[in-house]
Amino acid sequence: MKRALFYLAVILMSVLLGLLLNNMEPKKVVKLLTVDTEYAYLMEKDAIGTIFFYLNQPQHKITSKEAISRVILHDQKKASLVELNLYMIEKGHEEIYLNESFTKYLLHFVLPRLSEDWVFEDAYVTIELSDQREYSIRLGRFTFFAKSSEEPYLDWTSLEGQKAKNDLRSRLKTIVITYAGSIKDIESIEIGSNVHLTYETLEKTLTIHIPNDSYVLSYVPVIILYTDGSKDTISHFLFFNDYVMLKESGPMINVYALD
Repeated sequence: MKRALFYLAVILMSVLLGLLLNNMEPKKVVKLLTVDTEYAYLMEKDAIGTIFFYLNQPQHKITSKEAISRVILHDQKKASLVELNLYMIEKGHEEIYLNESFTKYLLHFVLPRLSEDWVFEDAYVTIELSDQREYSIRLGRFTFFAKSSEEPYLDWTSLEGQKAKNDLRSRLKTIVITYAGSIKDIESIEIGSNVHLTYETLEKTLTIHIPNDSYVLSYVPVIILYTDGSKDTISHFLFFNDYVMLKESGPMINVYALD
């Protein structure tokens, strides 16, 4: 009888010790990362735009479309804002940042139809959950371009994006457009908030040079303004897709702790 009580006491002590150690273990902090990005979209009918973030805990409600009640794009002071119609949430690849694994999530939304260009120089998005929690996170810069009703003048045949030499960041340095036929006299070229870019034309190739900046830049439209007042718009195009963005982004990364 005494032996049985002894074994029972040992089992109870083991259980209590296990519970105590479990309570003493630090809980994993839910971290969300964004990377300062130059977002730019041409507001075409039924077109889809995308924003992204990284999360170290995939089970969080912010990754569930059903748990999200509203998504609002705004500037830092919330002086300008537009509600985004969330279309779907896509789970992407995993990356390592400071020895911790993060999963990329892409929030796809239906582009709004605005009558004029709209620029958010200091863009944030607020994600409101159905349980009353909300999170405001920095995106970078955001530009919506109004779609031109004119027919395209440039018969382009290929698009290519290139990074700067020895720059591993996800940032365009040069866009190369080949075309058939002729091209009209160009007044200026824009992509996102980058306006009046330098360029050159040679042997049916238009080469656009983009200045350096502290923003990711890989998915943009090209707006060509001609001297006669007309313009060409080439829809937002993914020039490359990096799978080690966090490793190379350094100070462009914003870190948030979620509850």
